[in-house]
Amino acid sequence: MIHRVRWTEAFLCAGSSALLISAAHLYPELRFVSLFALVPFLWRAIRASLIESMVLGGLLALSYAFIAIRPESWASPGTLILTVVGLVVLFALYGAAVNRIKTRIGFNAIFIAALWLPLEYFLSEYANLEYLFAIATDESGFLLRIGSLFGMLTIPFVVVLINSLILIVLRQLVRVLRSCDTHPIPEKKRTSPPFKEIAYERRWYCYPDVRAPPRVAH
Repeated sequence: MIHRVRWTEAFLCAGSSALLISAAHLYPELRFVSLFALVPFLWRAIRASLIESMVLGGLLALSYAFIAIRPESWASPGTLILTVVGLVVLFALYGAAVNRIKTRIGFNAIFIAALWLPLEYFLSEYANLEYLFAIATDESGFLLRIGSLFGMLTIPFVVVLINSLILIVLRQLVRVLRSCDTHPIPEKKRTSPPFKEIAYERRWYCYPDVRAPPRVAH
C-alpha cells in the first residue's frame, strides 16, 4: 500500500509538471507558468530514492511527449520511437542527477539549472522539438534580451534556476511552519505530574497493623 501511494505521488508530480510546461507552450499569456512548472517534479525527485527519481523523469518525458509531439510524426513510427526513448532516457538521467546532487551536496539551484541545458539542447537538435522553456522570437522582454546576448540556452537556465529557488523558499517555509507547531514549555513553567500509585501493588508492610480503639478511662 505504501509503495502504491509513492508511485501515485510520483505520477501526479510528473504529470503536473508536464501539464504546466504544456500550458506555457500552448498559451502565450500563460508563459509565466514556466517559472514554477518544474517545482512538483523537483520536489519529488529530491525526496525519492534513486530508482524512483529515474522513473519520475521517465514519466515526465512520456507525459510531455504525448502532448508535444506533432501528429505528423506518427507517419514514421521508427523515428518516433527513437525520439520517445531518447526523451525517457534523458529525463531519467536528469532525475537521477537531481537526486544524487541533493544526496551528496544538498539542493544546489545552480547545478540543477546547469544540468538542464543538455536536455534542452537534445530537444532542439536531435528530437526536433522546441525548447521546454523558450521565449518566442517575436516577444520582447528581459528574458529575450538576455537570450540575444548570451544565447537562447540562457533562458532555460534562468527559468530552471527560478524554479529551483522557488522550491528552496517553499521548503524553508514548510520547515518554519512545522517548527511553529511545537512550542516547547520552558523548564521553569513545567508542572510536575501528580504522583499515582496503584494500591494493589503495595507490599504488605505498607499497611498499618489492625489496632483496637483506645480504652476509655472511667
